[in-house]
Amino acid sequence: MSDHHHARKEEYQRAFSAFDDLKLEEKAFFLVDAAMTTVARALESAGRALSRELDNLAQTVVEAEEAVEEEVADAAEAAAEATPPPPKKKTTTRKKTTTKKTTAKKKTSPRTRTTKPKPDTDA
Repeated sequence: MSDHHHARKEEYQRAFSAFDDLKLEEKAFFLVDAAMTTVARALESAGRALSRELDNLAQTVVEAEEAVEEEVADAAEAAAEATPPPPKKKTTTRKKTTTKKTTAKKKTSPRTRTTKPKPDTDA
């Protein structure tokens, strides 16, 4: 058995003996206090670990955004270099012609001839 293990065992035996000497009420208080202390330490440890992970995540996001911005800028620059400038508009001194508006004739319904009845001449 190593010296460290032996010392640890002796320390445990002393703590157990001291606990065993306590009254029942003191034992209960000690156990609740020890449990709460253990939970509090675990929560602090978990909080620190979560904080580190969130910091790492935030740093990763910032680096990714910077990389994307750099890629976009490089692509825009490459596109600007590869694209020829648009052709200039030709300017003319000729006057623009305008088209005349024509008015459509209104369609009318065909006229029907009305004939007067001929007078009856038999009588």
